[in-house]
Amino acid sequence: MDLVATLLNTFVVVGVGAVLTYLTNDRFKTLRREMAELRTELKADIARVESRLDAGVAAVRSDIVQVALAVGAGRGAAQG
Repeated sequence: MDLVATLLNTFVVVGVGAVLTYLTNDRFKTLRREMAELRTELKADIARVESRLDAGVAAVRSDIVQVALAVGAGRGAAQG
């Protein structure tokens, strides 16, 4: 009688474990898919911010060069 109860308990535990594994596996797949989508969106956002930052730095660099040329040209004309 104890053997039958033990086998029954074993099958119940294995069955419940299999059902929980099946249900949890689907949720993990969905979670992985959502995280991959978020990662893709985040990479696109970072690329967009980097391009805006590069454009801003290039504009500032251009302005600094123009100011430096204007200051240098003014001094060169006054000295010559």
